[in-house]
Amino acid sequence: MIVGRMMQSAGVAAVLFVVVAGTARADKTFESKLGSDAAKLADDVKISMMNGDNAGREDGRGLVPYYKALGAPPKRVALISFYVWDCGNKKESSYNIYGGDYTYHVKNSRTRNLEAEAVDMLANELHDASIGAVKEAFAAVGTQLLTPDEFLDTDAKKEAYENFKLEIGGFGRFLHSVQKRGHDDWQWGAPDGYRVIELTTVGDVKGNHFQLGMTGVGIGKAAISLGHDFAGALGVDAVAILYNVVQAESKSIRMRGAGLYMFGPNPLPDTGKSLYWNGLEYSGVYLRMDVPFITTDKAGKLIDADYDGYVLVGRALATKMAEHIKKKTG
Repeated sequence: MIVGRMMQSAGVAAVLFVVVAGTARADKTFESKLGSDAAKLADDVKISMMNGDNAGREDGRGLVPYYKALGAPPKRVALISFYVWDCGNKKESSYNIYGGDYTYHVKNSRTRNLEAEAVDMLANELHDASIGAVKEAFAAVGTQLLTPDEFLDTDAKKEAYENFKLEIGGFGRFLHSVQKRGHDDWQWGAPDGYRVIELTTVGDVKGNHFQLGMTGVGIGKAAISLGHDFAGALGVDAVAILYNVVQAESKSIRMRGAGLYMFGPNPLPDTGKSLYWNGLEYSGVYLRMDVPFITTDKAGKLIDADYDGYVLVGRALATKMAEHIKKKTG
């Protein structure tokens, strides 16, 4: 009888342990922090129009597009960069999970030294988990979002993509240099087939603000470079960049924020008047968060990772942007 009670107590303890452990893991997922409804999460995504969220000018002047001239969301948009920026400390061992014989969550196992490419591998995981949902959100408003394997269909486009250099202007360069002081541990990575085309953000690590940081002529130069020159070279109606800010810690990797920005050509012709830019920011959105979606032990051995849950973030960003452009263009 005593043995039976001991076994029963042990069984209850085991059940309690499983529940508690499961709860602990659940607290480290995107769904537990952000909810399960991407459409509802899109309400928390903020619009980030660097020169005001207005309708633009009928004469095409200024740094905001005259959306009525577009008539509808752009048909073909190239996702020119999808990248991960680690604003943490590279001395942490969290990225050891990508070493040795690493097995992709989505793709096949591959063996290689990943010490210098760990952030790239994380970018691959997030991209593969979310790109389908991101495409679906844009398709809902008639926009076909193209990945590099889709829009780089000629040698000329491939060359343009490899050689492109983003012009961010003097203020953008100054802001970036200020942010980089004392932060040699920052790292960037992109999925297979993508380049890191880095946008200059506010870069407020302490305050958890990572939306685009350029305004005025600064964003104007970037918009010309991206929305007119690069979009034209790639033969698309607009280009987009999606970035994710993470922070590696001793036993976790946290998602701190994400942003999505789109640039395209001025829909109205140049009449020779002043204050005309032939490339403009079409839309911009960002989401602040704090999700420890990867958990490791002190040695960097993986305990749990919620890559699939990132689909909430990708879909919410794309939904917010797609709806924003659709509303603006009427």
